[in-house]
Amino acid sequence: MLSDTVNQSGFDFGISGLSANNALAVNIAGGIARCSFPVNYWITYENTGTTILDGRVQFIIDSATTFVSSIPGPDLISGDTLYYNFNNLYPFTSGQISVTLIMPSQTGDTLHFAALAQFDSTGNYYTLGENPLVQIVTCSYDPNDKTVAPEGFLGDHYTLFSDTLLYTIRFQNTGNDTAFTVVLRDTLDAALDISSFHITGSSHEVTTTIYPNRVAEFRFENILLPDSGIDQLGSNGFVQYRIRPMNTVILPVVVNNTAYIYFDYNQPVQTNTVSNTLVTDIYVGIPHAGYPNEKVMIVPNPFTNEAKIILSDAFKGTEKYLRVMNVWGELVLEKTFSTTSEIMNRGKLTPGIYFFEVADNTGNRSVGKFIIQ
Repeated sequence: MLSDTVNQSGFDFGISGLSANNALAVNIAGGIARCSFPVNYWITYENTGTTILDGRVQFIIDSATTFVSSIPGPDLISGDTLYYNFNNLYPFTSGQISVTLIMPSQTGDTLHFAALAQFDSTGNYYTLGENPLVQIVTCSYDPNDKTVAPEGFLGDHYTLFSDTLLYTIRFQNTGNDTAFTVVLRDTLDAALDISSFHITGSSHEVTTTIYPNRVAEFRFENILLPDSGIDQLGSNGFVQYRIRPMNTVILPVVVNNTAYIYFDYNQPVQTNTVSNTLVTDIYVGIPHAGYPNEKVMIVPNPFTNEAKIILSDAFKGTEKYLRVMNVWGELVLEKTFSTTSEIMNRGKLTPGIYFFEVADNTGNRSVGKFIIQ
């Protein structure tokens, strides 16, 4: 008989899915794009389904960067795309790819990257997860920072309540000696649901603890992080996690997040603060930034082949302009129409998330997003 007062370990419990579900997630964490320097990019892929999967990861790099090496090495390089095969990826397990790229020399350049996780079905590959990354090349920077995706729209960073927030904390040892322990402390905003917290990747082995006061601690013991003067590339690290808002929050609500980074026994380094204003619809927040209160709906959303654009009467009798951008901000569709409803065909647009803007010549304007399945 086991005692209920003694910790027990070494017991294995089988887990069986109620149904077969093929699902993959993929995330990119990149070092700061410092001009002309080598920079590390970490691609973490995870089996979030219930079946054992074979497949591959595609990492599409910006054509302005130069591929140096990766661990593991790519199975194939085709143009700007690196291919990495994986086999027997069990449910709830993950893999990681570390890629080193040389940055362009021109500060201010915008770089676009994307990672895709694909399921291999007898030689046919189906994308089950994708993650874009946009960076600006800089020659001066703070190496200890925090980012959030999505960043949100406009100055108040309007973000859909239904979105999952992906936080990345980056750090670099800029001292003059090896750091043996690095600890990150991050207070989770009261509007965030701790039960949805999930680590999506880290540069080194990390132990995570969430305390009752909502402080998430990421502890890198025996990390042996070299200083930047000895090993500029190896002196960097990161941790990345995702979390969803509480279902009970009253919207709109502002979510702020700041992290503190401890290198051994030194005083903490405070990162920048990232902020999102959560709303039920991106459109809800727009009027507070000075835009009119007209609404545009995409029905259905998500859609597969076509959807209908439905406009309020404020747009009646005017010439309308539709612009559609992909997640990298690139214009992929543009059209004009005069009615208050219009069919939008998918055309050559690939599955994913898109942002739209509808405006007319009288000053009416509305923005939002839709998903193509």
